[in-house]
Amino acid sequence: MVPLRLPPLRERGRDILLIARRLLRQFARENNKSFGDFSPAAEEQLLRYPWPGNVRQLQNVIQQTLVLNDGDVVELDMLPQEVRTGQLEKAAPASAVEAPAAAPSASDSLAARRAIEPLW
Repeated sequence: MVPLRLPPLRERGRDILLIARRLLRQFARENNKSFGDFSPAAEEQLLRYPWPGNVRQLQNVIQQTLVLNDGDVVELDMLPQEVRTGQLEKAAPASAVEAPAAAPSASDSLAARRAIEPLW
């Protein structure tokens, strides 16, 4: 077995832009969008962001940007706020998380099924 170390995206330097451009072109083609590149300001911010979610997060950011915008070049203001500001979203404190709802009883689920009307 040969160990391989794949560095996280934040340690890839300018490779981030190569990966981002490839994803941009792929997703633009799939979504019939005309995006082909990033503005210099957007590129700079992509390089500054720490990418805690690695490549999967980069994919999600680019897909979200394409779905919500149109144009030939991704501008800084088109990127999600989290990436634009460089601040990671913080998880809600445990006290702010709601308690899970009680599981429905068998009689509740039977009543719900009877309340569903068939299409015909």
